[in-house]
Amino acid sequence: MNDTSIQEMQHGLIFNCDINGTVLEIVRDDIGIELEPPFLFTRLIDHNSLGKALSFLAELHKAGTVLDWELVLYNSPRVLHFSGIASENRTFIISSENSQETQRLFEELMKMTNEQATIIRNYIKRDAIEPSLYEEISRLNNELVTVQRELAKKNAELEFINTEKNKFLGMAAHDLRNPLHGILLQCDYLASVIDNEEHLEIIRAIQEASHFMVSLIEDLLDYSRIENGSVNLEYEQVDVVKLVEDNLRINKTLAARHRIPISFIADPLDPVYTDPAKINQILNNLISNAIKFSGEGKEIQVILKNAAKY
Repeated sequence: MNDTSIQEMQHGLIFNCDINGTVLEIVRDDIGIELEPPFLFTRLIDHNSLGKALSFLAELHKAGTVLDWELVLYNSPRVLHFSGIASENRTFIISSENSQETQRLFEELMKMTNEQATIIRNYIKRDAIEPSLYEEISRLNNELVTVQRELAKKNAELEFINTEKNKFLGMAAHDLRNPLHGILLQCDYLASVIDNEEHLEIIRAIQEASHFMVSLIEDLLDYSRIENGSVNLEYEQVDVVKLVEDNLRINKTLAARHRIPISFIADPLDPVYTDPAKINQILNNLISNAIKFSGEGKEIQVILKNAAKY
């Protein structure tokens, strides 16, 4: 490119790349990108536009010519218009501040007489890039950018709505859990003072239904915490054997009503550093489900093994 052509072009970037998108040579730089070749083309692009930059390279590799893609630079809020032409072993990426300037860059490149210009000129002629086609592609690309911005806006709105939904779930679960625990306490009291077996069966049915509702509410609370990324683990040294024994002691009452015996076999275990409440919740779900789905008279075996021994 001669000096006159260089002076005519303003605010442009021209890169000579390999087919993988590695910049091998900076032919022109009016932006001041502060990178020395070789470097990946994607290093030029802001992380929020990386997906679009990779699509740009993929389309360039596939089609051989890509025109007027808007991408945000990595070190500034500036949006530049990128176009590219690819040969079998070489790729040229051209950028400027607007579509018209990019088109001027193409026109100037066609006037070059060196080897690089010959490759570019042949590809431009081969693909017959007419001004009207270029303008249409630019218009469609701008429409695509507008749609992408609207999509980003809608995604932000959905994220806000999802956060509000999780807050509501958390508050509703807390408000429902307290009266249910009150019902369970009243049922325990009634079960201790009533001798009539028919009445006791009714109380037990209320207890089972209340326990089921409490477990559903706990699941709602856990889901809400997980969605908000606010799950906190309280780690401590835990005697897992005792933890399982205590859980079984609570569930054996429910199992006895269904005439389901529960046996427990455990290897000697050292204390484990974990969250006892979360482990206890897992154990309670496993054991209560085993009771629920086992037939009357079936035995449930709980076996705790030391994996280091096997």
